[in-house]
Amino acid sequence: MTTGPGAVMNGLDVDGGVQIMHANATLSNSKVTACGGYDDGDVVGIRYNTTGYSGSNATVVHNTLNGSPAGCDHRARSGIRDVFGEAPGVTATANDISGTGNGITLEYEGVAADNWIHDLGHIAGDHHSGLSDHGGAKLVVYRHNTVLIYNTPVPGGGGVSAALTVYGDFGHAQNTVLDDNFISGGAYTIFAGSNATDPPATNVKVTNNRLVCGDWDYGPVAFYSPLNGNQFTGNYCDQNLSPVTP
Repeated sequence: MTTGPGAVMNGLDVDGGVQIMHANATLSNSKVTACGGYDDGDVVGIRYNTTGYSGSNATVVHNTLNGSPAGCDHRARSGIRDVFGEAPGVTATANDISGTGNGITLEYEGVAADNWIHDLGHIAGDHHSGLSDHGGAKLVVYRHNTVLIYNTPVPGGGGVSAALTVYGDFGHAQNTVLDDNFISGGAYTIFAGSNATDPPATNVKVTNNRLVCGDWDYGPVAFYSPLNGNQFTGNYCDQNLSPVTP
């Protein structure tokens, strides 16, 4: 874990998860392998809340993050995760993430760009996502990532939710940008907001994404509403450049 504000962790080979618990910390150019273990931990956990954790403005850049190292029987929960759903100023760039249940989960404020998420790990009951947030965001941006989760094996039960997921589980689905990502797989490849029992999402913009069309169970997109400043434009099939519509 970090030991103080401004910590710089560069060029490391870490056996076990990294916990960012102080402001303005950087993890870069490192290899981190972490089995989930009894606490279902993450490879990189960003810990910020108003009751004592101060991991704001975390930077996680150009790392190889593996959640299912040799001998691991419980994959790490996520490659990078805002643990308490309150972390501001997160930057996650150019990370290679594999072996985890989910790729990157930013909940409140941050940008994840140029990451590669692939070959996810699984324990029975998992429902995998590539890039996700669960409601209440100030502004989360997922831009120019590659998320390939088609044919993710699910032994013992479970499934694959979506490559890009915006949910309303913990707050109103809002203020999320999904732009210029290359994506495959999922029950739907994109979940674009709230389910049918929640209020429609607000300011969710799904733009210029390239989908491997047909690499889904049911369709390209679910839960999109054209109301409240939401946008769905410029999305297209990788195979033939044909437009994808909700």
